[in-house]
Amino acid sequence: MDVALTFTWFANRPNIGLMGVHLMQKALDVSIAHARTRAQFGSPIGRFQLVQEMLAEMSMALDASRLLCYRVLGLLDRGLWCHRESLAAKLFATEAAVRVTNLAIQLHGAYGLTKEAPLERWARDARMLTIPDGTTQNTSSSSAASWWACAPSRSGAPSRSPGAERSTLRASSDPKTCARLVDIS
Repeated sequence: MDVALTFTWFANRPNIGLMGVHLMQKALDVSIAHARTRAQFGSPIGRFQLVQEMLAEMSMALDASRLLCYRVLGLLDRGLWCHRESLAAKLFATEAAVRVTNLAIQLHGAYGLTKEAPLERWARDARMLTIPDGTTQNTSSSSAASWWACAPSRSGAPSRSPGAERSTLRASSDPKTCARLVDIS
């Protein structure tokens, strides 16, 4: 197995996630501006609790996605093996991008679905990001298999990986322990 190629592959996942982060940031910015200017019942819709909740959910998904992706890139910069973490970052960020762009469309109402608004295009772009480098379902099953195999059992012994240590969450940082879990050759 070519380690440099594998690390490049691991870096591709958070980069796809960061594309989703970019879409979420644009959708959030447009939604905040719309909530400030669109008036309903004599006041901006941004004063309504449900709209504030939608904006808060969008903001939290954006921040969490960004941090997960940056974490993986930081692990790669340090030369650590991060198969599980890269799967999780891509999965979370791309699914969050779909959720956030859909919330932005909902916040804009019927206008959000028109070709005049960029939101419908961003929603299609976000949906497309769930497919490259493994669909959401493939990524979920690979991530679950990786977590399961490196996780310690209730008795304290690793469930299937003799080299995995119980006290660390970085079991995937050891290529000898966890690289064999998902066939990447």
